[in-house]
Amino acid sequence: MRLFLDNDIILKLSSIGLLPEIEKIFNTTPDLIYILPNAINYISKSSSVKKNYSQKVIDDAISVIKNYKAIPDEFIDQNRFIRLSNIDNIDSGEQLLFSLTPTSTDFLILTGDKKSLTQLNNDPNIYDIKDELTQKIVCLEFLVLKLLDLSTFQDISQKIIVSNYCKDTFIRIIFRQNNLTAENAKEGLMSYYNDLKSNSGSLLLDL
Repeated sequence: MRLFLDNDIILKLSSIGLLPEIEKIFNTTPDLIYILPNAINYISKSSSVKKNYSQKVIDDAISVIKNYKAIPDEFIDQNRFIRLSNIDNIDSGEQLLFSLTPTSTDFLILTGDKKSLTQLNNDPNIYDIKDELTQKIVCLEFLVLKLLDLSTFQDISQKIIVSNYCKDTFIRIIFRQNNLTAENAKEGLMSYYNDLKSNSGSLLLDL
């Protein structure tokens, strides 16, 4: 299984020290995981990243993604890439990820950009692109639910809280609940996952 990661997902998973766990979640290996061509430079040098994440999180992220590959040019449909450049709410990273046409159809895109998924689902000018990405998108809520299956609730919730909730609004709402339990955390994650699924059509990978 090939995995393609956007920069946001890399940082959020790194902030809780669980970026390498994606290999277990999807039963894959580092040689089949790909990052944006600008990932290392952006994560290590961006002022906005340095403002939001500690140097340790940044260093840990770089240490992990150095084992991954930059997305090769031959995986990108240039016509699709150009078409997506004119679409609102789809930034350059998602533009590249949504242009993927790797030789194997056994791939997934891990993204934290919810606006881009809604745009991709609702814009009639790119319905063909949306159809090509059916069941190919994995969101943060999906990943946290899977992480809860791999480890104890106490361990994962503590890491999320210490990380300032992955710098994610929805994760913050869920994990700042009073008397938080594994059950209501999972209910909250499922609620946000289902809400995103309702706004992104067939794009999200089913749980």
